[in-house]
Amino acid sequence: MHDLIKRTKSAGFTIVELIVVVVVIGILVGVSVIAYNGVQKNAIDKSLLSDIDNVQGEITRYSVNNGGVMGPTVNWYSAGGVTNQNIQFSVTNGNVIDVVADTAGYCIRIYNLKSSNKDITTALTRGASATDCTRLIASKAARGLSADNIALNPSNGSLAKRWVGVATSTDGVKAVAVPDSGYIYTTTNSGTTWTARTGPGSLAWKDVTSSTDGTKLVAVAESGGNSSMFTSTDSGVTWTQRYVTSTWYRHLAASADGSKVYSLSSAHESDGYTVSHLFASIDYGVTWTLKKEFAEVETVSGLATNSTGTSVAVTISGDYLYMSSDSAANFTARTFLGKKDWGRIAMSSSGTKLITSENNGYIYTSSDSGVSWIERSNADRKAWRTTISPDGATYLAAAEGDYIYLSTNDGADWVPQISPGKKQWADPVIATNGLKGFILDNVAAGYVYQATYTP
Repeated sequence: MHDLIKRTKSAGFTIVELIVVVVVIGILVGVSVIAYNGVQKNAIDKSLLSDIDNVQGEITRYSVNNGGVMGPTVNWYSAGGVTNQNIQFSVTNGNVIDVVADTAGYCIRIYNLKSSNKDITTALTRGASATDCTRLIASKAARGLSADNIALNPSNGSLAKRWVGVATSTDGVKAVAVPDSGYIYTTTNSGTTWTARTGPGSLAWKDVTSSTDGTKLVAVAESGGNSSMFTSTDSGVTWTQRYVTSTWYRHLAASADGSKVYSLSSAHESDGYTVSHLFASIDYGVTWTLKKEFAEVETVSGLATNSTGTSVAVTISGDYLYMSSDSAANFTARTFLGKKDWGRIAMSSSGTKLITSENNGYIYTSSDSGVSWIERSNADRKAWRTTISPDGATYLAAAEGDYIYLSTNDGADWVPQISPGKKQWADPVIATNGLKGFILDNVAAGYVYQATYTP
């Protein structure tokens, strides 16, 4: 009997053995899932290749049947069940195809959310020539842009002035705006109401900048032929005057926390020659140090920095675009761009993406911290005022006497925003998430407009 009991007990599994079995089963299931996902992804990638081959064949067939001419007759965006009678092909389930063509060629873009080519920016491409997919950008439908993505509200009611500068917190809730003559105004509710900050007085303001939380502010103005600088640490409720000098401060830029601030002065005569200055502060604008002189420079036009204040960009009208990666200790002139009538410049918080423009010229963008630049001639020559959201995802170009233009593909394409109309737009700013911002109507009785972007 004792031997029988022993044999009965030994016939079962121990806890350790059960755990080992469960672990092994889990590993086998995991390997199976990975293998299945790999097979599925491989199948999707093959379907992308098959679909792009078939679409290219359809475009070729249409071209042959129509004397070699394609043009926009083969344009097609397959999402949402949209069809093109000239491309007789049904896309594989889950794949999305975008075809853009002109009389010189075409570009096919195809992607699938479950593949390596998961969206329009990473799509598998095929063109009539090697350069077609660089020359022909994706369709508006593929990028989800329309003429009504931007909605504007005149956010300061009856305060009709010639506004010259505006800055915002990253959430778009706090903002500060300055007119060419009058008081500083601040808002803490995305521009629904504004408060006049009379402390600094009524001055000829030139520019203003803000920390990302909207608490640290610096503003510059002219008074009696001199320049005045003011700082605030309480979102503009109170202000402290820092300097009154003959150096005419024109542009400001601040790091995310507001500790590093840069100020670019306009030209003045020093010892008989023309010179402009770049000043830097590392204590929220309390004290300043001269960082660089730009000799024989008449008009400074733009200044930008990244979230840490280490990358600095300067534009000068009739001169070069200058870049620094060491907190303005050293600058490199981008001489390959040439001397142009540069306008303002804006930079993403990472310092990777930048945008500027020529006055009454083209827009220029960079995606490598200003090392190389692309001339966006497709945007045409206009009196642009450009900006970029801190996250680098959204670009705005405001054209004087024209529409506001929107881009979400690094400035490769611009969609006019028809609803806001044509005004003397100037100096837009965008909050971090790209969904809120402010823009100025630069006329004698203009408004600060609060902008809302709806994807």
